[in-house]
Amino acid sequence: MVSLLVGLLALVVFAIVQRRTEAPVLAPALVANRQFMAWSLATVTTSIGFLGVLVFLPTYLQAATGLSPAVAGLTMLLLTAPVLVMPMIAVSLVNKGISARLLILLALAFVVIGNLSLMVLRPGDTVAVIVVPLLLIGIGMGASFGLTDGQAMSLVPPDTVGAAAGFLNTLRGAAEALVIAGFSASLLGFLTSKLEGDISRAAAVSSGRIGDHAQFELDAITSSWQLTQLCIGILCLTLSLVVAGLMYKRTAEVKVS
Repeated sequence: MVSLLVGLLALVVFAIVQRRTEAPVLAPALVANRQFMAWSLATVTTSIGFLGVLVFLPTYLQAATGLSPAVAGLTMLLLTAPVLVMPMIAVSLVNKGISARLLILLALAFVVIGNLSLMVLRPGDTVAVIVVPLLLIGIGMGASFGLTDGQAMSLVPPDTVGAAAGFLNTLRGAAEALVIAGFSASLLGFLTSKLEGDISRAAAVSSGRIGDHAQFELDAITSSWQLTQLCIGILCLTLSLVVAGLMYKRTAEVKVS
């Protein structure tokens, strides 16, 4: 709590200093640009929906469904492989006249649906259960990579392109760090509650070390996973609605290469 308050205070001080300096690190006009902020929040949203699954699902698959590390790793290609090809596909669609706003909203919908669908995962389930959710999240993330930077940069004056690129990359990097920490804290918090407040036991179970009471611990980590995924899904849905609201004002879209 203290860290959170200190961080918020530092953010307020930074904002005040930036508004009063002649050469701000972050131009206040960027934050006031609704369309630019919409694209920035879009890339944050897809990162939130992607990274928690990427980092923590392999451990769950090994602990709760009995997959070997090799098979769990190969399964995660369902999530990561689309990220390699979807940026090119998204750019190609925009260059053919498809609305970039429509594509990014579809990408956000895929990420939301994919995360909420992972709540159905149970101990002993096969890989087939998570094929569609992982593909949806991967497609949404990949499409976001292909669209957000080009569209966001097209909405700022030429003399602020550098600041805008720095802001976008900083926002994306911060979101990635925060979502990993937040996902971990949420999963561990729910699991500790399920395991009667035993933090050390919760830490062991969350890292895949199942003890003597296997069924009880598997049920606990599954329930904790479901609750965490619900929180992530609701957060992504909320941010997606904010993005849609910010994008409501019609603006010109540019083709990206």
